[in-house]
Amino acid sequence: MFCDEDLAKYLKVIEVKLLKDLDVTVEYIDGCTNNYFYYEEGIIEIGSKQPLMIQLYSLLHEAGHAYLRDSKFFVQRKEGLKRYRRSYRVDVLREEIMAWENGYNLAADLGIPVDTKEWNKFRTSSLFKYIVWAYDPRNYKPPK
Repeated sequence: MFCDEDLAKYLKVIEVKLLKDLDVTVEYIDGCTNNYFYYEEGIIEIGSKQPLMIQLYSLLHEAGHAYLRDSKFFVQRKEGLKRYRRSYRVDVLREEIMAWENGYNLAADLGIPVDTKEWNKFRTSSLFKYIVWAYDPRNYKPPK
């Protein structure tokens, strides 16, 4: 559906918007497949080992977290927080869902086309890991 040149252009558009709106920078980490939003530092890390399409969808999702950062829906993960409390697990799951929705809406706002079938497949896979963790956190580490 997309060529690498288009995907790279879309990644750049999101990077510029994040920097302008939120002072959040994006870094691509060599040889890595994980993605993170470090809210205190204002940095999103995207694993460059992923295909460009997945990098795009991951960046949209992490951007979704960034836009939630200053809202009442953002779950601040602090040391010593009782991570196994039901309310915490539900809040994390809720934020993950909202970040996916925010990312999808951001793509629409920026005119970035999304392959809905692939987006839903990737989103479902990611969210299901959080659902499993929320159900039994002592036997499953949450995805990062």
